[in-house]
Amino acid sequence: MMTKPRFEAFAYRGVDLDGSTIDPDAVNQAVTARERIYMPSVDGQELAVFSTTPTRLKYPETIVRATAFSDDNGRTDGAYFDAYLAEATGRVVMAVNTPGIDYYADTDVAKQLGQLTPEQKEELRMVGSFRKVGEASMCALNAAAVMYDIEDHPFIITASSMGVAVAGGMLREAFESGTKIAGIVMAEPVNHIRRPLGRLGKEFLGTNKTAGGYVEVNPYPINQTEPGVRFVRRVIHGGEANIAYARALGAGTLRRDLGEIDPMADLKIPTYLTRGTASRLSASKNGREFEELAEYLQPNDGLVIDRFEGHDHPYTMTVQSVIDGIEDVTNA
Repeated sequence: MMTKPRFEAFAYRGVDLDGSTIDPDAVNQAVTARERIYMPSVDGQELAVFSTTPTRLKYPETIVRATAFSDDNGRTDGAYFDAYLAEATGRVVMAVNTPGIDYYADTDVAKQLGQLTPEQKEELRMVGSFRKVGEASMCALNAAAVMYDIEDHPFIITASSMGVAVAGGMLREAFESGTKIAGIVMAEPVNHIRRPLGRLGKEFLGTNKTAGGYVEVNPYPINQTEPGVRFVRRVIHGGEANIAYARALGAGTLRRDLGEIDPMADLKIPTYLTRGTASRLSASKNGREFEELAEYLQPNDGLVIDRFEGHDHPYTMTVQSVIDGIEDVTNA
C-alpha cells in the first residue's frame, strides 16, 4: 500500500545552512533588491534573468534555478522563493525564463525578443530535444554573470520537473563552453521517459492532486499561492511555447541532451538525483525508468540518489526541499 505523504517533512524550518535563524525582514529586503535584466542568448534572442542577492553573501557559488513548466520568474511567489533560498544558502540565486515564457515583460519588444527561435521550435517539435533551449538559457546566464562580475563563480544548478529537461541542455552547453559547475540537483525528472502526450497529461494531473499540501508548508507569502487557478492561467497565456514544451517532454530525450556523462564523472561534480515514489511523471509504477536514469549517471562518483516514499514532487513546490538539496551537494 502506498505511503500517505507527510507534507510536514518538507515544511520550511526558518534556519540557514549554518543553523542561524533567517530574518523575515532580510527576505523582504532581498525581494526588494531583486533585479530583472534581459540578456542575450542566441540568434538575437534575449531572455529575462532574475538575480537575487542575500543580505549577507557568504559563499561564492551562484545558484541557478532552472524553471519548471509554464513558470515565469517574475511572479511574486517566485521572487520570495528565490529570496528565501538566497538567505538560507548565503549565495546569489539566478533564475532564467525559458524562451517563449515571459508574462511580465515591460514592453512588447522585450516579450518578442524572448520568443522561441525557429531552430528551438523545430528541435522541440521534431526531435523533442531541449538542447537548444538549454543552450540559450546557459548563454543568457553566462552573460548575466559577466555583467555582475561573477563569471569566475561556479554555478550550482537546481532543477525539478521540466526544469530538469532544460538543465540537461544547460549542462551540455556548460561542459562544451567550459562553464564551471559546482553541483547539480535534479529532482522529479520528466523527459527521461518516452510517452504519448495524453498519458503525460493524465499523469501530470494525477501528480498535482496533492500540490496544495506542499504549498501550505511554505513560508509566507508563498503558502498563499493558488496552484490550480494560477497554473491554468499561465498555461493558457504561454500558448504556442507551452504546447511545444509539453510535446517535447514526452519524447524522452534527457540522456541524449545531456550527452556523454564523462564531464560529470571526470570532474566528480556533486549530483543529487531524487524523486517521490508516488510520482508517475518521474517513473512508472515499478520505478524502472528512474532507475535506468540513475544507472546512466552512476559513473559520476559524486552522485547521491534519494527516494521519498509516498511523495510526488515536493521539490517543485517547497522551498525547504530545494534548500536541503543545495546543502546535500555543497557538503558532498
